[in-house]
Amino acid sequence: RLTGFCLVMMQGWSCLHYAVRDYDRMPANLLPHLLRHCSIPIDQRGGQGDAQCAIHLATSDKPLKWLLSCGADPSLPERQEGDVIRVRDLVSAWPAGTEQEAKRRRRAMAFLSRAPYQAYHVEKLCFIASTSR
Repeated sequence: RLTGFCLVMMQGWSCLHYAVRDYDRMPANLLPHLLRHCSIPIDQRGGQGDAQCAIHLATSDKPLKWLLSCGADPSLPERQEGDVIRVRDLVSAWPAGTEQEAKRRRRAMAFLSRAPYQAYHVEKLCFIASTSR
């Protein structure tokens, strides 16, 4: 049983990074458990210049949905060899050869378009604008 642990592995990734990257090979309840009970910052970047957050490692719609519903910021860029890559670009690059893969990609794009994080910040900015008059 997992009880609030946080391991930092050799690459500087937390257990959250690995749970997202290997979501299909992990127990189904591992990622939700980590998001609910561990004190891992959801937008923590991996170490050693990797600059990846857990959301950048998602390769299907289910872990992406979990991360977005728990407040992961989809606007954070990933940096690879000087290039800035957005989460939406990563999802667009997912394979869509089969109908199931295309369906996963469409669902993930829908999750990104209505991410709670973005809605929260728009609401916050509207509140700030209304009080600063």
